[in-house]
Amino acid sequence: MYNWMLIETATGKILNALATPNEGVKPVAGEGQEILSITDNDFQGIFDGSLKYYNAATGKLEPEIIRKLALLTPGPYLVGTVNLQFQQQNLAGTPVTEPATFTVEVNGQSQLITVTDGTLEVQLTCPDLVTVNLKITAPRYETFETKIEVVAK
Repeated sequence: MYNWMLIETATGKILNALATPNEGVKPVAGEGQEILSITDNDFQGIFDGSLKYYNAATGKLEPEIIRKLALLTPGPYLVGTVNLQFQQQNLAGTPVTEPATFTVEVNGQSQLITVTDGTLEVQLTCPDLVTVNLKITAPRYETFETKIEVVAK
């Protein structure tokens, strides 16, 4: 048996799966889509709904398309250098480690930070009392948005 899946290339979302005894029968890929060969177990996981996403960075099928960030650094945040640590998590709150590039926006100024170990670190220089608007985005991640209140030492 030959098993195929059709994915949305940009997100890894599994759009369809096909099992056929004929190797030449495959789903038809449209623009922004890709066809990949899968195992019988992968096909069963797609069929029963337990696998919904293809992670191109790891080459594995996963149950969730969306991840989130959790802020690990508790306040208060004091004037000076503020180091913030965020943990990559699935929606259930379990830590995950997968390569991802985040857009970190601090008071409207953006920078890209690539994470490979499951922890995103953001360093803020705050010489005065200030409110920092922080927004972090990445493909397949919930947007993390908060205000960081920097207080006196």
